[in-house]
Amino acid sequence: MSINTTSSHSDTPPLDMPQPDDHRDWDKAAQEFQQDVLDKVQASAGVWAGGIATLLGLFGTVALVTGPTEVAKLSDPIKVVAVAATVVAGALAAAAVLLATQAQELPDLSSENWNGRAYRAYVMSGAMRARQKLTRSRFLGLGAAGVLFLLGIIVMIDSAVH
Repeated sequence: MSINTTSSHSDTPPLDMPQPDDHRDWDKAAQEFQQDVLDKVQASAGVWAGGIATLLGLFGTVALVTGPTEVAKLSDPIKVVAVAATVVAGALAAAAVLLATQAQELPDLSSENWNGRAYRAYVMSGAMRARQKLTRSRFLGLGAAGVLFLLGIIVMIDSAVH
């Protein structure tokens, strides 16, 4: 990559890019975005937590309705796989909800010198921690969904064979 270009993942514009006529508007918008980033991450975490909690509730309802009689119909090795996969998926989903909920929390605030610089540090570090928790939550939630998907395929194949 040459000195005068940047990738799409860079936050630095190319050196030869001229300043737009409305650069002050862009600077103001960038500052407002930075100030609102914590709220945006927390709102995103709230939506994600609600979605995962809903899926976990739906999964629990289906498990309650089908009950152990459906598991008893499976072949012996698949019974163990089904129970283990269900426990793993439940644990992953519960951890995903917990992390998403933590991502919504306001960071602790303690400063003897509360000013704009301290506020900026508070917002940026809080947003970074919330985003990390949200990313982990998404990873765990998708892991839970993947385990359940694989379990569904295994049960379907076992039911077709037996």
